[in-house]
Amino acid sequence: MDASCNAKPAVVAVVGPTATGKTALGVALAQQFSGEVISADSMQIYKGLDVGTAKVTPQETCGIPHHGVDILTPEKTFSVADFTALAGEYIRDITARGHLPLLVGGTGLYVQSLLYGVRFTAEKAPDGLREQLTAELEANGPEAMYAKLQAVDPEAAAVIHPNNKVRVLRALEHYRATGKRLSEQKADSLPPERPYRSLVLGLDFPDRAALYRRIDLRVDKMLEAGLLAEAEYVWHNREVFRTAAQAIGYKEFFPYFQQTATLEACTEKLKQASRNYAKRQLTWFRHMDGVTWLDAGAADVRQTALRLTQDVFIERMILMPETPQEPRHKFSALTTLAAVLATFLLAAAAYVCWQAAHILFPQNVYETALPITISDTIEADGVLLFDETCISGSGNLGYLVSDGERVSAGTAVAELYTDANQAVLRQQLTQLTSQIDLLQRSQNTAATQLDGLLKERSGALYDLLDALDTAQYSDVDESTDAYLLAQNKLWITTGDTAGFADQIALLAQQAQTVQAQLGNPTQIAAPTTGYFVRAASSGRLNAGAADILAQSPEQLKAYLDSDPEMPLDGCVGKLVAGFSWQYAGVCSAKQAEKLLGADGKPLRTAVEISFPGQSDAALRATVAEVTIDAEQDIARFVLQCNSINGDVLCLNHARARISTGESTGLRVPAAAVHYLKEDGTEAETQGENYIPGVYVKYGNIARFCKIDPVDADHPLISEDDYILVLPKGTDGSVSQVRLYDEIIVSGQNLYDGKLL
Repeated sequence: MDASCNAKPAVVAVVGPTATGKTALGVALAQQFSGEVISADSMQIYKGLDVGTAKVTPQETCGIPHHGVDILTPEKTFSVADFTALAGEYIRDITARGHLPLLVGGTGLYVQSLLYGVRFTAEKAPDGLREQLTAELEANGPEAMYAKLQAVDPEAAAVIHPNNKVRVLRALEHYRATGKRLSEQKADSLPPERPYRSLVLGLDFPDRAALYRRIDLRVDKMLEAGLLAEAEYVWHNREVFRTAAQAIGYKEFFPYFQQTATLEACTEKLKQASRNYAKRQLTWFRHMDGVTWLDAGAADVRQTALRLTQDVFIERMILMPETPQEPRHKFSALTTLAAVLATFLLAAAAYVCWQAAHILFPQNVYETALPITISDTIEADGVLLFDETCISGSGNLGYLVSDGERVSAGTAVAELYTDANQAVLRQQLTQLTSQIDLLQRSQNTAATQLDGLLKERSGALYDLLDALDTAQYSDVDESTDAYLLAQNKLWITTGDTAGFADQIALLAQQAQTVQAQLGNPTQIAAPTTGYFVRAASSGRLNAGAADILAQSPEQLKAYLDSDPEMPLDGCVGKLVAGFSWQYAGVCSAKQAEKLLGADGKPLRTAVEISFPGQSDAALRATVAEVTIDAEQDIARFVLQCNSINGDVLCLNHARARISTGESTGLRVPAAAVHYLKEDGTEAETQGENYIPGVYVKYGNIARFCKIDPVDADHPLISEDDYILVLPKGTDGSVSQVRLYDEIIVSGQNLYDGKLL
């Protein structure tokens, strides 16, 4: 083995988006392999910012040293270069003490820069060089400057458009300032080899909705833990705490402190910002090579991480430089052959014994107690009932508003074209108008910190990449505009451009020309205020809302089976008045019981309704009616909803998923549950006086841990082959099971205190 490889410290990194359990897994790995944690979170370095940064608590550390936490006051700045230098010192110190460094966090730039060994340099161009190049450009023109770049740096010139004067000048500026080409700079930023031998474990939930639910729940728990007070502290010091004032978790509440938004609106804004941040984190780590991805919700995620880390741990021990030893004696060829044969025979015998032991004495099977949130849902078929009005019109139509857009009475929603060329001209005019609007907004740039603009541009870029990566093409145009807006603002702030007045004037002239060619097509206006839906995007029901609501469960089911939806023929589209609507659906009698309270009346608490595959966003609703026909095992219900979105507006007949609530706890295999009698012996099934519980691996000992009995206060909540168990310490619970406990699913002759 190369001595240089031996000298490289081993580092295990746990990365991924927020709320995936990185902290807990890092602690578990550190406990198993004598490790110490180095935080890779750009905000946890600051003292006093605990709740909003999801900083690890003393209880959560379980005694494991955590480095890079609470090291600066919030008014200080901390760059990625500072992090790589400090983390490098931590790694050297931890390794020297014989411990394993564990890098844990979700700041992708920190992780990548440290593990890949990015060099940070601060090269400043000589005074007057930029002005000199600008003067050359004005005197000689862009073609001449591009030719100069081709002569000194053909590689850079090949990827820069000749008309991109800013990038051409920057490339020439770099060459004249440093004597190096841009390609050489990129190569110099990375060392010839990476400084560490690393294992990067990425945590993610394959089901994006599961991750978002965890994020929303995390925000709620942060508020309970005092997030609002911490955000107010940052707000009062926002001029000093510049980094914290821009951080997710704090800035979202500033409108609340300014009394311009409600707490509920700010909380929802934080949840959305956190979800968007998680998407950007995933995009970053997905593009980082060398990441081993693990399903954060899998039952064996901890065992998999332990196994992968163990390989690195063993390798680290093997590759550690040996202490000087006395020269070894040389052996004859015969002695060597005998030793090889003896080793082979011993290995074969050991393998046979191992196989026999596994047959006669099967090994215990374990699963980790992981967090789980189970929704109590109802699957139903039904129709959406809106207060809607059809807008008459037909022919070669061009639409001026989007589906779901709210319009006032008299607003033009479409126009009638006499030929196909008019539709093309309208599209051109719309594009020109959008470009003008974007450039005008770009010029309205207030005095903004450069770091803030850089973050805004990076965030917009990641949103765009995520939209493309996840095939969310409806978000691509918006994300593209956001990126261009951020880039334009940055150019104005840095002085790369004085403004866009010339471009705006040119585009305005083009728009006038197109408008003259377009003429004035006949426009179709909205007869009243409401939400507009195009005819091609939706249809209508062949019966009125009153008639549908008067149907019995059997009649409604028959109506739904008859294909009740018909197209909007002869209509431009429809207008939905207000944001209130109803859903009339049918389901089984047993499922409908979930919509009733203990008193047999409709639930007083809100439920959530979504339409999988058509509109996955969950909207709050209330239960208005429930009619159950137990003999026919069918039920009819009506939900009242007071929120709406564009996707829902396009629906008429649709299958729905209704969630009546969520339960959060630990996921435990149902097969692992045992029932003990008062004398400690085990029963076959649950009895009135039997104690339910599971056996948990504590070191090399099996311990019986109680779980709650199934009763009125603790109903059975299950999903597939798992049950939900409340964690230890939950109010009103006797459960002794803890997060990440190793549950013994199957084993021979288990009892409390058995050696494993």
